[in-house]
Amino acid sequence: MQVAAKFGSIFSLRVGYDKIVLVSGYEWVKEVLVTQGDYFLDRLISPPFKEVFQGN
Repeated sequence: MQVAAKFGSIFSLRVGYDKIVLVSGYEWVKEVLVTQGDYFLDRLISPPFKEVFQGN
């Protein structure tokens, strides 16, 4: 939450060639995943993030 306090509830950053959007707070996470979820279904998952978050 310290990052959200400094940069806001929604912000983006670049990691290599990938642009990452970070969302903080229950209402914004709900908005992104539930209300706007169709926009995020087909998003590209980069191999490094897939390895980290899926434990492969």
